[in-house]
Amino acid sequence: MQDSYVLLVNCLIDPNPDVPPTLAVVPDKLGPLKAGTPTSFSIVLPKPKGGGSSGWAILVFSEGRQLRSTGMGKILPAYFDRIDHISLHRRIEERVQKGVDAPLAAFRELPLTLPDALKERYHGKSIKVEIQVGASGTVESVRALSTVDPEMGGALSAIFANWLFLPALKDHTLVSGTVIIPLTI
Repeated sequence: MQDSYVLLVNCLIDPNPDVPPTLAVVPDKLGPLKAGTPTSFSIVLPKPKGGGSSGWAILVFSEGRQLRSTGMGKILPAYFDRIDHISLHRRIEERVQKGVDAPLAAFRELPLTLPDALKERYHGKSIKVEIQVGASGTVESVRALSTVDPEMGGALSAIFANWLFLPALKDHTLVSGTVIIPLTI
């Protein structure tokens, strides 16, 4: 494989939830790679500043295509989650400053990915999902209204747990609320 390179990605998450995360990307050219032949490289990594959690991921590319990665399943989700929470906090502040009553609204919707066994079991069926949202905009509880299947309830809880909402505003006060989402599987 010709024209290979590596990217080292570092994400620093400060313990203060109002501090944006820091993302550092350090590239290094590897050159040609031959299957079964080890290749080494050396990079001077920047020292992370401040406290909090930090993690590195390595991505290997050849001719513009990603070949392999390690650690990306944790680093980028944590980075974008912090960015979304900071954005939500700002939008809530804007809503409060306007002082106009506003309804509960979705802010971050994530894909609905059910396990294949549940998709097969509930194919073509409709399920109503009740989501309790706190005044902070985070999901407090999830409940399937149309089924008592604990496996489906657990899957729906896992799916909706990471959604974010703009909480309702009534009389200059943020209030918790409930939203019911109809799903057809």
